[in-house]
Amino acid sequence: RPLRGAQAAALTNRHDARGDILLVLPEALTVIDVSIIHPAASTYVRQAAGTDGAAAATRDQAKRARYQLANPDGYDFTPFSVETFGRIGKPAMVLINDLATAASASGSLHKDDFVTNALRDLSIALCRGNGVMYKRSMTTLARVSGTCLRAGLDIPTADIP
Repeated sequence: RPLRGAQAAALTNRHDARGDILLVLPEALTVIDVSIIHPAASTYVRQAAGTDGAAAATRDQAKRARYQLANPDGYDFTPFSVETFGRIGKPAMVLINDLATAASASGSLHKDDFVTNALRDLSIALCRGNGVMYKRSMTTLARVSGTCLRAGLDIPTADIP
């Protein structure tokens, strides 16, 4: 549903400029935009070759410049960038830390446990996503090479000595 404020209107009126998650924290409403970046992509490879986490940092800067507007009635904006090799951008880590602080405020959960589980869940989701992309790219690679790719072994398992 539409969000309040000029910032939200600017984001929701553009199909390509919507946040992925609206997070309600005690301090503020935050719009989160998730990006998965491959550091070896031509856009990021030069910076990523020299500095760890450069691809995520570059993407975070681009997202902030594109979507963040000065609006007192608007929402906080957090780019949540993760590199396909596993590095998480600084704004994403700050958000995870803020979520851990809010979750541990009740006293029934330790902040360190929350962060550990959140990072584990992110890692699993990233691995699964990488697997899906790899599987999809294999059919294209097979088609380009003139062969047919079907999931599984090339020969029936009954014929394996």
